Amino acid sequence: MKKIYFALLSAALILTSCVEHMEEVESTQFAGIWAVVDEYDMASTFYVFDKGYFIEYNSIDQYYVHDEIIWGVMRSPDNFGKRYKYSAEDGFLCYNDYFKDVKVNMIREGNELIIGDQRCRLITNVKKPHYSKIVLSESNKTTFLDDDTKIEWDYQIVNPLYEYDLEVIQVPQWCGDVSVEDGKIYFTVEQGIETRTGKFVLSYPTAGEMAIDVKRGDMDILAEDTYASFQYMYDYGSFSYTVQNPRKGASPVVYSSGGWIKALTAKNGVVSFTVEKNDTRKSREGKITLSYDEVVVEFEVTQASQSGYGYWIGEWLFKDQYGHQQKVRIRENIFDSSYLMTGYGGLSNEFAAVLQWNADNSQWELRNQVIGYEDLEDGNASEVWMYGGNKSGFKIPEKNGPICHCVKSSGTAHKLYTYDGTVDFISLASNCNGEWTALSSSDYPEFPITVNWAGN
Repeated sequence: MKKIYFALLSAALILTSCVEHMEEVESTQFAGIWAVVDEYDMASTFYVFDKGYFIEYNSIDQYYVHDEIIWGVMRSPDNFGKRYKYSAEDGFLCYNDYFKDVKVNMIREGNELIIGDQRCRLITNVKKPHYSKIVLSESNKTTFLDDDTKIEWDYQIVNPLYEYDLEVIQVPQWCGDVSVEDGKIYFTVEQGIETRTGKFVLSYPTAGEMAIDVKRGDMDILAEDTYASFQYMYDYGSFSYTVQNPRKGASPVVYSSGGWIKALTAKNGVVSFTVEKNDTRKSREGKITLSYDEVVVEFEVTQASQSGYGYWIGEWLFKDQYGHQQKVRIRENIFDSSYLMTGYGGLSNEFAAVLQWNADNSQWELRNQVIGYEDLEDGNASEVWMYGGNKSGFKIPEKNGPICHCVKSSGTAHKLYTYDGTVDFISLASNCNGEWTALSSSDYPEFPITVNWAGN
C-alpha cells in the first residue's frame, strides 16, 4: 500500500492505543485522523493529533471522504508531513510552525472538526477501491469498420456524486467531436484505409480513470495459438493463422527473437519453424513475431532441457486411472529455486501455484497455498486456494500442508503421489472473509496421477 495508507493507518493504530491508555497530552476530543474536506467532501490535506503533536500530510491527489473512510487511496503524498508541538485550550489550537506562533479557532461538532475556516472529517479507515465506478456497456463498439463514422457509447456511474460529470481526457487523433450527455458518449471516427489503434481515457473524480483500447479498420490476424513448448531435442513446430480482410499488396512477415528458432516461413495460413537441440541444463524461451501491415501477433516458444532444473519447463498432462485429466504449464521461478504451475482447473495464468524444488532427490512437491485473488467488485477480494482435496468432504485447508510429490521415472511418464494417503485429488476453492466456496469438480484426477509431456 502506498505511503498515505501506511502513514494514516499507522497513526490510527498509535492513536487507538494511546486513547485506550489515556496517555495523550491533548484531550481525546481531538485525538485521531482528520481530513480537510471541500464542499464535495474531497480531501488532499490530512491532520493527525497524536500524543501532543499536530501532524499535517498533503497528498498529490484528492480523495473522497465518506462514512469516516478515505476512498481510492492509490498514490503517495508529495511530502512526509509537517509535525508541530501543539496545545488545545479554550477553543483554540495553538502551535508554532517554525516561523511564527499560530492560534486558530478549533471546535468539534460530532464527527466534524472546525479549524479556522477549514471543515475536517474524522477518518477511521482507508480503502483502496474507489467509491464510484465507471461502467461501460458491453455492447459498445471498440473496433470500427469502414462505414462506422459516428459512434455512440452507453455508460453509467455507480455511486454518482453531486454535480460531477464524466470527462473524456484522452482521445485518439483519428477521433473527434466528442461530447458527453445523459449516459451517452458521442464521437466521430475519421475514415481511412490504414489500420489505426488508440486509447480513450475516461475520468470521474471519485472513480479514477478508465482506459479503453480502440481500433479503426477490421483487418486483423487471428492466430490459432500463441504458445508452444518443446522438450530438449531437435523438433518441428507450427501454428495456424488467418488474416481477416487482407489488403492488396500486403504480405505476412515472420521473424524470431531466439537464434535457436530457425527455418521460419509463413505460407498459406501456417507459420512453420524448427527448434535446435538444447544441450544445456537450462530451459530457454523465445518469441516468433508475425506481422501483417500494421498488425502484430507474438507466439511464445519454450524449450526444456535434457536434465536438471530445466527439465520440467513446459506443458504437462495430469491423468488418473479413470481418464480424468488436467493440462498444466510449468515455468521457472528463479528467486526461490522453485516452479510456477498455471492452468490447473482451467484457471488463467494469474493464478499460479508454487512447486517447491528439492535438489537433493531431484523432485518437486506441492503444498496447500493461496494461488491468487479474485476481485468481487464490492470492495472485497477472495483468496483462491489450491489444496489437497478428500472425497470424504470439504475441510478448511491448512496453509503449507503437503499435497503431493512427483517421482521422476527413467522414461517420459512420471508419477504424483500423496505423502500419507489422506489426499485424494488436487482441488480449488475461494475464501472471502471466512466463507469458503468450492471451485473443484469431480473431473479432477485422483491419486496416483501419471504425469506426461503434453507439449509439441
